[in-house]
Amino acid sequence: MTPEVIAVMKMTMLKAGLSMAFMSSLVNIGSLTLQNAINRLGQDIIVAHTAARKISEIFMVMFTVFGQTNHKNHKIH
Repeated sequence: MTPEVIAVMKMTMLKAGLSMAFMSSLVNIGSLTLQNAINRLGQDIIVAHTAARKISEIFMVMFTVFGQTNHKNHKIH
């Protein structure tokens, strides 16, 4: 590879990395803001929110795994 190609690849990776870091920061700030708001609502709401998120996560894992296995086992014509 030529130095020019390597420079372009590095710049592309840097741009992608900065974009992902910015997105991750926004998601984490949003999560902290949501958690702070929920914590102010009291213990009953915290317990209900935690239970709802756990149930949601269980279904999301099942659907994700099913989608991945279904996608790998079937060819699209």
